[in-house]
Formats: sequence, structure tokens, C-alpha cells
Amino acid sequence: MFMDATYNTNKHDLALAIVSGISSEGKNIIMAIAFLARESIEHYQWLLKTLKDFNAGIEPKTIMTDFDSSMCGGIESTYTNTTHLLCQWHMM
Repeated sequence: MFMDATYNTNKHDLALAIVSGISSEGKNIIMAIAFLARESIEHYQWLLKTLKDFNAGIEPKTIMTDFDSSMCGGIESTYTNTTHLLCQWHMM
């Protein structure tokens, strides 16, 4: 699973969080889209708990994100059996 969020780039100043993954057929899929009032641990916990509930309590094996500390905190407190990887972006 991959997760990222924009930073207040719409007229309502809401963050757009997108959760995507790869289906069993090897296709890219959007798993969740949410507008968040704030990029806080609590808001990410709500998003991830809702996604987990929708999937009958099943957690992803791996989730990849950037270095957003709120997102990291939400993942680590909601998906306790998931490996959390941080992507690295190198500028040349």
C-alpha cells in the first residue's frame, strides 16, 4: 500500500489523502481518498481505522509513505502488524 497527501492545495484548505495499492491481478488501484481538515495523527488514525474496518480488520503487509511525522504516527498506532517503509527522494 502507498499513502500520500497534498498540503492544502484546494480552495477549502483541506489535505487530500490518497491510499493506493496493487490488486491481486497486478493492477494499480485506489483504495481510499479522503479530505482531511488537518494532517494530524488523529485524522490519519481515523482514515486508516476506517479503511481497516472496511477490509474486515485486515492490515496491509507493507505501507510506504514519505517522512510526514503525523502520517507515520497514525500508521504505527493503527496498523500494528504492518511494516512501514519510508521512501527516499534524492535531488540531483
